[in-house]
Amino acid sequence: MNRHYIISYDISVSSLRTKLAQLLQRHGCERLQKSVFLAPNISNEDLMALKMELKKLTGSHPGHNITDSIVCFPIKRTDVADMVWAGNTQELRRILDELLFIMI
Repeated sequence: MNRHYIISYDISVSSLRTKLAQLLQRHGCERLQKSVFLAPNISNEDLMALKMELKKLTGSHPGHNITDSIVCFPIKRTDVADMVWAGNTQELRRILDELLFIMI
């Protein structure tokens, strides 16, 4: 069964942050904020593959800091519809509108 996830990271090295963002985007994740991504409709197998790639990327990077972190939260379709935000939201609204349409 596919689920939706919020993936967030706190990475100290710019080059690793860039590679991490590119990896998430290759896996179909949509950037919500600089270090927050929405992973829509991802299967458990794809999530495990992504986790392994993330571990490989962070573990092999010379600038990886032991305080760096990546977290992944499962969310329900209704949670996405109920998200609250503030600030410049045009791109966020577009992403959520498209994803909510796809998820229905």
